[in-house]
Amino acid sequence: MAKQSRKIIRNIHHDDPETESKNRKKPGRDILLLVVIAFTFGVLFFGWASFNIYYRAMYSLLVVSLSLTYMHRHGSFKESINKWFDRISLVSIAAAVAIFCGIVVMNFWG
Repeated sequence: MAKQSRKIIRNIHHDDPETESKNRKKPGRDILLLVVIAFTFGVLFFGWASFNIYYRAMYSLLVVSLSLTYMHRHGSFKESINKWFDRISLVSIAAAVAIFCGIVVMNFWG
């Protein structure tokens, strides 16, 4: 009886890393994310001479945020590194949105 209960407990609490990695859903290819990264980088590259410092900062932060998102989804990093990728990505996208709001305020009410 004890042997059967150990088997049942082992099957219920099966923490085999190989099985978890096999069951882990692999991310897609994220073609749309790559296209958006390339487009944003292209806008930044070709518009660099005509952009002021605010536009340069906004587009640079967008490229950083999107690149970190892609690295987080497709990289095989430690969990602690992935947390930092998430945090830096969120901070950079929030800063880009704040800069965008500042540009809108300066252009329409400034």
